[in-house]
Amino acid sequence: MQQLTETNDQLKIFLSNELKNIHNEMISRRQIEVIAAYLIRSVGIRANLKGYGYLIKVITCGVVDPELLHPISRGAYAVVSESAGVDISCVERNIRTAIDSAYAHSPDQLRKIFVYPGDKPYASEFIAIAVDIIRQEILKRELII
Repeated sequence: MQQLTETNDQLKIFLSNELKNIHNEMISRRQIEVIAAYLIRSVGIRANLKGYGYLIKVITCGVVDPELLHPISRGAYAVVSESAGVDISCVERNIRTAIDSAYAHSPDQLRKIFVYPGDKPYASEFIAIAVDIIRQEILKRELII
């Protein structure tokens, strides 16, 4: 339980430091990507997986425009697949593989940040929770997305 608190505290400290460096009231897409990357790595998703990059892009899309999350396959996945030049199913599969891989290697690490009642979260649930965490921190500081 103490490890869970330490990981959440580390994430809060990182988000606080990253958002503190914003001198105007607008947060850039690049800053959102940095925060998303940190969040993804903190749950054990390895950067060598294609799903890692796709997750960063999908989460960023969701933070900037939450409407892209409903439905996610025709929203954020479509935007990312178009920019990457791959099928939507490829984006979805690689994201699912990245989450599954993180869960297989260290399920506790995934549960530390993504408090989830069941087994492992579905990709869409993982993305929605990540977007929510980032949006809450941004809105808490009254920044403009």
